[in-house]
Amino acid sequence: MTDITPDHKKLKLEHNSGDDHPNKGSKKNPSRSTPYGSAPSGRPARVKGPCQACNEASDGCMRKAFNWPFPANQVFKDKGKPFVYLCNKCGLRYNKSGGCVCHHCRWVLCKDEKRKALQLIEAMRRNRPDRYVDPNEEIASLLCNPKYWTCNKPWKVGWVLNRLDEDEDETEYPSFSSPVSNS
Repeated sequence: MTDITPDHKKLKLEHNSGDDHPNKGSKKNPSRSTPYGSAPSGRPARVKGPCQACNEASDGCMRKAFNWPFPANQVFKDKGKPFVYLCNKCGLRYNKSGGCVCHHCRWVLCKDEKRKALQLIEAMRRNRPDRYVDPNEEIASLLCNPKYWTCNKPWKVGWVLNRLDEDEDETEYPSFSSPVSNS
């Protein structure tokens, strides 16, 4: 029998606990190349193109954006319904905000920004006798302020309310096309 000294145990533990082991995770992640350099087998990745909002090329998670308001180079179909791909961060904002996109720079509002826009639109309505707000009217004090580029152009009412019929309860924010009666 061979005696193992504490130094040998420590060395063996250090060697096995490292993340640099050549076969670590190879069975769990088949997309890694094999030690022989051959291509991984399986279904080929679908080319999704750059994000239609920020134009970033992303090999990672892309999200489907239905009812994209702009023309696109590539339009895909899911059960006959057209969509484009957005990167993960733009796609999350697009889905959470119900599709609110700046028509100047394609910045997608997040849910909180949409809530603020709806409050500003409601304030505009309260200041009018007929409570009518034109969809082409600029929202007072709401400028597009993207995190990754500059725009600083005003948002329009229709860019926020155009999806309202599909996504929100109309009792809280009535549509801009039907004025509320003062009965």
